[in-house]
Amino acid sequence: MGWSIAQPTGLTYNRSTQTYKGYTLICPSGSASVYLIDMQGRIVHTWEPSFFRCNHCKLLPNGNLLALGRDSSIGRPDPPMPGDPQLPFDEDVRRLGANATELREIDWQGQTVWSHRNWYLHHDFHRTADGRTFVLEFAQMSKELTDRVQGGFVPAGDVAPEQLIGDDLVELDADGEEIGRWALHEYLDPEVDILCPLDMRHEWSHANGIDVDGDRLLLSLRNTHTVLILDRVKDAITWRYGWPKIAHQHNATFVDGGKVQIFDNGTHAPRSQVSSILEVDPATDEETWRYQANPREQFYSGHISGAQRLPNRSVLICEGTSGRVFEVMRTGQEVWEWINPFINQRPDGVSMSWLFRAYRYGLDYPAFVGKDLDPRRFAALNRAYGLGIRGARWR
Repeated sequence: MGWSIAQPTGLTYNRSTQTYKGYTLICPSGSASVYLIDMQGRIVHTWEPSFFRCNHCKLLPNGNLLALGRDSSIGRPDPPMPGDPQLPFDEDVRRLGANATELREIDWQGQTVWSHRNWYLHHDFHRTADGRTFVLEFAQMSKELTDRVQGGFVPAGDVAPEQLIGDDLVELDADGEEIGRWALHEYLDPEVDILCPLDMRHEWSHANGIDVDGDRLLLSLRNTHTVLILDRVKDAITWRYGWPKIAHQHNATFVDGGKVQIFDNGTHAPRSQVSSILEVDPATDEETWRYQANPREQFYSGHISGAQRLPNRSVLICEGTSGRVFEVMRTGQEVWEWINPFINQRPDGVSMSWLFRAYRYGLDYPAFVGKDLDPRRFAALNRAYGLGIRGARWR
């Protein structure tokens, strides 16, 4: 999306008669704070976990925050210089995109009540109703499999890695003990799952999304442009969807009785690079719904981002690289828009307002029972960031 120099932030549009009412969870990338905002775009609650920079958060029904992020006391290694050998795996993963060091469960007051520490964590997680947790871990592949993987490029002057980095899907019990593990690279086919030729030959799959429906494990693999279902009973991939229908996608989720919704970033696509939201029926591979902007070039996020299906069948879209969150109806009509005013810094010092994802929770969500959600408690913070209804278009 293109931006004006004087880009407005906060709530910019609200067709209040057609929105799905609730509170939206905002986790600015690299931030020490997480925010809950109301339909007027005002902060009603914050979490500020100690010594922790959040990448991605979800609000549990019990009111606790499940947050994936990095211990702020742990630095990142300097990248290797051209011609240097690949860093040792334990160091190499710490400079990869969305790398985390810990998954924390944080109560409403900001205290940690559960934690799973692991330097290989990244991107996404899924907590089931019975307390199990699925996480993604970076994993080092064998030299033999690395040699068979096709695609990717090695920059001039660099040395090709002897071992590519893949992904493991790990299942934890309520105590954080491992009870299941799937090495995803063992289910992929080097002849079919080709590493994007415009990506560096460093990671093969780069998993960035998990969803779970019973024994069906839904995964998004960015670097091979693939969304797949892994059946844990059959121990096999039972469905895959990919290139050229999607390109470097994120956040595949189950919706509407087994259909799959995908945020298609459109990066490195054979057509013009535009983003869209797809709904696909795995039974037929038929595309059953699509959202694109009009004109379509006005909606593009080259990486991160997500889309949440709401109970009224509208979709909350997170255009991650611009920090824009907006709600669209099935007709494609936009009914709500909020733009992230919180600026943080990437590891290289560049300013950003990125959002990995955003989530809307209905007014009747159990987490809100008995909670004080009066925005006046954060009046000074809301004023400081210009958050409120002033300047927004209302219908």
